Amino acid sequence: MADFGVLTLPAFRGNGHGRHVVRALARHALSRGHEPQYRCQLDNHASVAPAA
Repeated sequence: MADFGVLTLPAFRGNGHGRHVVRALARHALSRGHEPQYRCQLDNHASVAPAA
């Protein structure tokens, strides 16, 4: 099992960087036969905002 977090500095938020990183990590996990899971911090608007 691996656990990781993705934090984006305020100056770079809203550009999709975190989304790209999380998706790349999920694709890699899937390619290795693992099941990625996602959890968010409810106090982080970007973490719980619906995907565009």
